[in-house]
Amino acid sequence: MPFNRWMLTGKGFLLADMEGHGVAAALYAMHLSILWNRHFRLLESPADFAAAVNEDLVKIFGSVVTFATAMCGIIDAHAGTLCFTGAGGPTRCFHQAST
Repeated sequence: MPFNRWMLTGKGFLLADMEGHGVAAALYAMHLSILWNRHFRLLESPADFAAAVNEDLVKIFGSVVTFATAMCGIIDAHAGTLCFTGAGGPTRCFHQAST
């Protein structure tokens, strides 16, 4: 298993909302969990991680019309940084608190 620098001080995250309710939503969540475990090492570049997950979701669902919105990235509290990407949602808005 390759080791990534961000694993020392950072925390990776995936926050997603898939369409559906009940069993369908549970199956989508299961697929996202599997894809997290398959691709989380790519989070060094959140855009690469998101592209890999999207590619796999397209393979899984094929011609089934479905929709998801998500954001993923790395929070490094030690360095005070956030590196992330988002898809299927509105433009992110950042606010830097005064120190």
